[in-house]
Amino acid sequence: MEELIRFVGIDVAKAALEVFIGSTGAAFSVANDEVGIRELLRQMKPADFVILEATGGLEMPVASALAAAGVAVAIVNPRQVRDFARATGRLAKTDRLDAEVLARFGETVRPTARPLADEQTQALEALVTRRRQLVEILTAEKNRRARAPKILHRSLDEHIKAPCGFRRRTWRVDSRHSAVAGARRAAALRARGWQGARDDAARTVA
Repeated sequence: MEELIRFVGIDVAKAALEVFIGSTGAAFSVANDEVGIRELLRQMKPADFVILEATGGLEMPVASALAAAGVAVAIVNPRQVRDFARATGRLAKTDRLDAEVLARFGETVRPTARPLADEQTQALEALVTRRRQLVEILTAEKNRRARAPKILHRSLDEHIKAPCGFRRRTWRVDSRHSAVAGARRAAALRARGWQGARDDAARTVA
């Protein structure tokens, strides 16, 4: 007999994961750490379909753990969920109710579960985001200096040009990005080489 799909909403906060299982109405909370995520996985079933909101990366540890365990995961746009909550009269704001709304959203909308980016891709995306943040802060400081009275220039210059300031941090991010990208390319080349060797062996046997 085919196992029924349970749509599971998980509201992700920094300290905790609020979980609501749509078909049973069961709700529980676990810590948003390795121990809590392991406990969550013990309560999941292979046919479960988990819905999470995109929260700027906070959702990725639990999403990655669920995907690695073979549980389908959809990371959905928060605006779509808010629109759904408004349309169904579920706008009360608590983490437990947010988890229920996510489960009901999954049952009704049936979002598509897409493969998550691998660890290296996530690392590259995080580094790109961090570099952009540093550049934006540095630009803001330069603009602030241009408008500031001279008495503040020295303080701002120390912040902008310090040895461990934004430029050095940006350089470090660039170096890490290059290292991760290089490792990824090397892994792809090795995989391509192994595949080529297997193809050659198969042709030889044939």
